[in-house]
Amino acid sequence: MRAKRPHAAGLPRLFALGALVAWALVSGGCRSKECVPGQQVACACPAGVQGTQVCDDEGARFLPCVCDAPAAAQTAAQGSEPRRPRPMLAKKQIRCGTNLCETACCATFEPPSCTQDGRSCPRTANGEGVIFECDGPEDCGAEACCLIPGDRTIAAVCVPKGECAGTFTHPRLGTTVAPRVVCHANQDCALSEICSTAGAVAGISVCK
Repeated sequence: MRAKRPHAAGLPRLFALGALVAWALVSGGCRSKECVPGQQVACACPAGVQGTQVCDDEGARFLPCVCDAPAAAQTAAQGSEPRRPRPMLAKKQIRCGTNLCETACCATFEPPSCTQDGRSCPRTANGEGVIFECDGPEDCGAEACCLIPGDRTIAAVCVPKGECAGTFTHPRLGTTVAPRVVCHANQDCALSEICSTAGAVAGISVCK
């Protein structure tokens, strides 16, 4: 017995249904994504601050802009200049007689001793003191370790290199004195200078 063939009138419906299923599969499987899941892009925030948008897990859209600005940017936006960060230095080890100090050395008397605060350094009967907050260029990063004769204190401190030059009149003695770059060797000095002892200031060498 021969099988019945489908009626010719039903063929268009079958083709239409097949085409609809095929279109649904193709359009669903090949739909392009708006973004890559987890992708981050910059976005604009108030006061000129830059935020971040992240693509969602399905790649369908970017999530709302997040405007958590860094503290420095917030400070700048408020109109105040952020403080200039000081250079990152290795841990200080200042020679202080037979000791090594991490902060400062009081060298007014023998033997020199470490101090946490230069203002606590003992003075002579004339009120003078000798304080080292550095004993070489390695303690000051991009700045210079400079020996500066002051009114009551001879201090080796870190200052911008341009400030450790020239001469000035000593406020108490009335004589012309010069700040000097503290050094360990000639290569710490300018080509026209050599590294030599600072005279009365024991344990410190300066460029002359």
